[in-house]
Amino acid sequence: MGYSAAGLAVIGVRLPLSSFWHTRRERGCEHARNENAKFCSECGKPTWVEITEGPLGSGEIRQLIPKELRDLGITAVTTGTDSAEVYIGRVAGMGRMTEFLDDVVRDQPLSPRIVEHIRARIMDAYPNAPFGVWGVLYESY
Repeated sequence: MGYSAAGLAVIGVRLPLSSFWHTRRERGCEHARNENAKFCSECGKPTWVEITEGPLGSGEIRQLIPKELRDLGITAVTTGTDSAEVYIGRVAGMGRMTEFLDDVVRDQPLSPRIVEHIRARIMDAYPNAPFGVWGVLYESY
């Protein structure tokens, strides 16, 4: 696979990747005894366990962005393989192109009016996230 990198400017919000994760509760063992007990009386395993799941990369996160934002060219960009953050916004410029941005609207000038429209739509969907112009170095290895 190898190493690849690209520099991007994203007009949008920065969120922790964990904000796209969800936790579900499921049985810790197959024994159907006391549902309210902390541990199973037969095997000693926890009766219930919490499993946290979430998207692993930009492509999966893009599918979670509201359609009305995707229609405006809004996408998700992570900083790479070990990313802890995701940027939701419009890619305004980029360095070397890589396969992870195939569906992004590119090379369109962004006037102040368009940027304000994008900001308003993004902030409706993610009201507590910091908005800005983010310089992002995407790395994959």
